[in-house]
Amino acid sequence: TLGNIITDIYAIGPDFVEVRIEATVVPKKPQEASLVIRRVAVALENFLHPLTGGENGQGWGFGRSVFLSEIFAVIERTEGVDHVESAFFPDAPLANSIAVPENSLAASGNHLIQIL
Repeated sequence: TLGNIITDIYAIGPDFVEVRIEATVVPKKPQEASLVIRRVAVALENFLHPLTGGENGQGWGFGRSVFLSEIFAVIERTEGVDHVESAFFPDAPLANSIAVPENSLAASGNHLIQIL
């Protein structure tokens, strides 16, 4: 006999890296400025959702960085946006990406969207 083998399994939830965006956009129709601000904020929240976000709506992989080029693409394809004047990560203003540690997921923070 091998004796009793006791195995404990511990599951822990992931850590989340909050990704915030500050962007200035130019709407196609100036009279729709407030609507465009809301659409952009919702598009970013959806894209940065840890479980249903990402490019394919399959969520973010553990340790997957978020790239500024992806953020520009999300904003530019938002209905009513003519173009993005600027966008950056306010927590890392000069960075082209936000690094996400191996056991963490990207998650949406609060975004500041302005109209030019």
